[in-house]
Amino acid sequence: TGSEFDLLGSCLMDMAREGRIKEEEVDSFNLPIYYTTPKELEDIIRSNRELKIDKMEILEGMDAHDTMPDLKSRVLYLRAVLDGLIRTHFGHQILDDLFDRYSLKLA
Repeated sequence: TGSEFDLLGSCLMDMAREGRIKEEEVDSFNLPIYYTTPKELEDIIRSNRELKIDKMEILEGMDAHDTMPDLKSRVLYLRAVLDGLIRTHFGHQILDDLFDRYSLKLA
């Protein structure tokens, strides 16, 4: 979720303040994540003549805590998703420290 990415960014900024990584590296690290609005999604589906919408509703109350309630699973999932991006941008040396910090803040 967006808040979990903010938390990871907070860990990166902590590491920059401590001199483990450069703040410029953190500033230039961007994750191009965009969540469509229901209206945008509906427009995209309607623009494809092969698809039609029978029913569309927003499910309330679903978040990472519901699908992955175990803290360790959530940390491992995010690390698996971002490992390559972080490794390429910052180097492999920060991975363990970064996700240890993330685990502590997430708890």
